[in-house]
Amino acid sequence: VDALVPAAANEPPPLAPPTPLHPDWQLLEELAGGNDSFIKQIVNTFLGEAPSLEEVLAAAFPQDADKVAQIAHKLKGQVAYFGVPVLHTQLDELERNARRHDCAHCEPLLLAIRQQLGQLYPHLQERA
Repeated sequence: VDALVPAAANEPPPLAPPTPLHPDWQLLEELAGGNDSFIKQIVNTFLGEAPSLEEVLAAAFPQDADKVAQIAHKLKGQVAYFGVPVLHTQLDELERNARRHDCAHCEPLLLAIRQQLGQLYPHLQERA
């Protein structure tokens, strides 16, 4: 049977090539009600916390699935404000897999998340 099924059939589909990440500020602007200082506070809080959370996430992977799930959950909640649905979905998927202790195919996902966070930070710094 193995000879009939290509090895790639047992592997998850490859992640789509990354597309440039551009935040959609609409949700945050609506929540802020035009209060630019509130927007800056949210952005600065994220910029102050996310890089260290990202490092903890990378260090915990793959040996501490509970920590991976916890950090992915926290980052997911924070990126929701910035209108980056692909990153939000990837963090959700990482969190769900880690909660099930099913991280066999999470490494490419984690790499994609880190790449997108790296793209997000400069956009946020422009609004800070």
